[in-house]
Amino acid sequence: MSKDARKQWDRLWRRRRSKRFNSSLLSRPAQMVLSTAGRRRGKVLDWGCGHGAYLGLLTEVASHVIGVDVSRNALMGARRNLAGKRLPVTLFQAGTRVLPFRNSSISGILSLSAIHHDSRRGMAKTIVEFVRVLRPGGWLVLAFPGTDAGRGVLEVPSEGPEKGIPHYYPSRSDVRRFMAGFDVIELIQNVHEAPDVKRRRVHWLIAARKPESHADEKP
Repeated sequence: MSKDARKQWDRLWRRRRSKRFNSSLLSRPAQMVLSTAGRRRGKVLDWGCGHGAYLGLLTEVASHVIGVDVSRNALMGARRNLAGKRLPVTLFQAGTRVLPFRNSSISGILSLSAIHHDSRRGMAKTIVEFVRVLRPGGWLVLAFPGTDAGRGVLEVPSEGPEKGIPHYYPSRSDVRRFMAGFDVIELIQNVHEAPDVKRRRVHWLIAARKPESHADEKP
């Protein structure tokens, strides 16, 4: 990620008010994390953690949680939300696509509404990295917006807080290709109606595992 892009994310997170979260265990992503992780522990990653809404929840299924975000301001908000809590959480700033972890070193990954801020190729590279760093049998819970069109859509907003940041909205066929390295446990497609049917969006929510027999190399 370029220096200009990081500055843009810092500006965006500076405008977002940091508040303490009380993540409901009844939320669908949280339910998927708890059911998919099972009794496995180990090191768990929240990729694109923002202000840390799910970091506390992840400590329920991990011996150590790592919150990663491209924005320093987002991580400052996360630190404020964790202040006074003795939780096994580490925060650090890192770019996209390349994860600074060894092969098969992570037990689980949560990434909500983050990986679509890229091109289609960029999303694919990030998911390949998820495959690489996860242990065999490791779990993954993803959520991101998409499209019900036959092909994915790349948009770059020309105005608003995310001006200039690419957004790729994957189609169902994109999702199938992205998840080819995983055993998909659950895939939910929520359709969001819009006045202009051509711009109708869906929201993908996915729970998956890296196969136990997966070779520890990039496909």
